[in-house]
Amino acid sequence: MRYADQTEKVKSVRYRAGNIGDLLKHSWLIEILSFLKKQQAKSPFYYADTFSGFDEYGIGEGQAERIRRHLSRSPLFKIQKRALSRDRYLGSVSIARKVLGPAARVEVFDRNPKALDCFRGSGIGTLKIKSGYDVLNKKKFYDLIFLDPYDDFLDDHETVLAQIFRKARDSSVFLFFPFRHFAQEKGVLRIIGQSGSRYMHGSIGRGDLLLDGVYRFAVFLFPAGHMDGKAYRHLTRKLDATTSMIQGLRASG
Repeated sequence: MRYADQTEKVKSVRYRAGNIGDLLKHSWLIEILSFLKKQQAKSPFYYADTFSGFDEYGIGEGQAERIRRHLSRSPLFKIQKRALSRDRYLGSVSIARKVLGPAARVEVFDRNPKALDCFRGSGIGTLKIKSGYDVLNKKKFYDLIFLDPYDDFLDDHETVLAQIFRKARDSSVFLFFPFRHFAQEKGVLRIIGQSGSRYMHGSIGRGDLLLDGVYRFAVFLFPAGHMDGKAYRHLTRKLDATTSMIQGLRASG
């Protein structure tokens, strides 16, 4: 199949569960949650996921086989193993619950009411907000806020980033977004750099066109203001290693 034909084929598909962006963001999510949970002296852990999506998704054989073949020793595979045996892939909320355990206080929001229906009766709270970004304006403290918007994040990213910088004074904020052009990521990095905020960053270029689509992907963690320098450096090293692992998938096929 010619590249042009492949591009036309993937244009109509917005999201494939288990694509390389999922592998990056969910691997980061697992490392961040595991680290913050160990750092936390108190209980329970407060986690907000306001672009939550569904509890799980169907996964294509190509994506599933890549995870089994190349990530079999990773924390992500250990969490996804049972779901993969059912040709499913766990979403971020289900992953977080597996990492944090039943004592965690998990709150979710999604514009799609069918997504929220997945979590009813499971002990997960539903945030009464109008936008996934509204959580950034709440006075409530969270151990971690996860923001996983579509590519429309770039339409108003200056405003959202300003909200993140303020919220990171008391809560760690994890941001993931897809982008098409390197200039878009550079624009975000420029704003963050000018803010003086502490952050951790990883990104990955396009993967396999049919498995992963046409997007590139970026992840940012803005640690809460109370995280000390030693913990910050330790987590940075872990996340850098995680990014390198996922980048390796582009070469391995």
